[in-house]
Amino acid sequence: MSRKTAELELDSFSAKEEKPLQENGPSKLPKVAFWLLVVTGLVILLAWILLPNKPAANWFSKSITDYQIVSNSGLNEVSPDDIGEIMQDYMGASFWEVPIEVIQGRLNQLDWVVKSEVSRVWPSSLKIHIFEQRPLARWGEAGLINQNGQVFFPYSLKGYENYMILDGELKESHKVLARFQELQPMFDDNGFVIIGLAHKAGDIWRVELANQQELIFKEADWQTKLRQFFLAYAKLTDQVRNSAQTFDLRYSNGFVIGKKSS
Repeated sequence: MSRKTAELELDSFSAKEEKPLQENGPSKLPKVAFWLLVVTGLVILLAWILLPNKPAANWFSKSITDYQIVSNSGLNEVSPDDIGEIMQDYMGASFWEVPIEVIQGRLNQLDWVVKSEVSRVWPSSLKIHIFEQRPLARWGEAGLINQNGQVFFPYSLKGYENYMILDGELKESHKVLARFQELQPMFDDNGFVIIGLAHKAGDIWRVELANQQELIFKEADWQTKLRQFFLAYAKLTDQVRNSAQTFDLRYSNGFVIGKKSS
């Protein structure tokens, strides 16, 4: 056999060996077709959702028929009727087109509302989460302050008349609350109950006590001044204590007692 003939036969053998592999190998066409169908379906679905003039009454786009109110710890001051008055404007709106941010903005303007969160609940409802103010004390004559040092001014203070009063410039509300939180354990440990704290011009603090007495001290070195006062107060006679109206701690060598008016 010649060399040329052997090469031809080898080439023929190789071709025969490769042909079955091509015929029996897995085809990629079904997978490509599957993913083309999936992508096409998603595009059609998305286009339909975003279609501006699609019918309102169909299985995918319901109208809003009701809403549910939830709260961080139950509604105490926020009126469900006030919420309902706002929500009635959106009953019947398309599930996907109801203006969530607009509703939240209107709810946030209600008295006692810190913030609101509105979400869709399939197929035709809204969930309204109300975060209500939780006052810690009164602020001056007309306001309330919460545990975060934020001051708000409700239409009425009914039910909060006997709350402790904090006061000062509005921009210093966080500072006043923080100072009260520092003072309270010191006064509690020495048998005093604070019912009022005010920050006045000149960096002066005035503490009103439940026994109708008042302490006055400056910001500078206030902790040392109070510790000295508590030590000295324990040594006062009952007569002096009972006749005292104010204890002014703004002196370098002690404090001055202002007596009650007769």
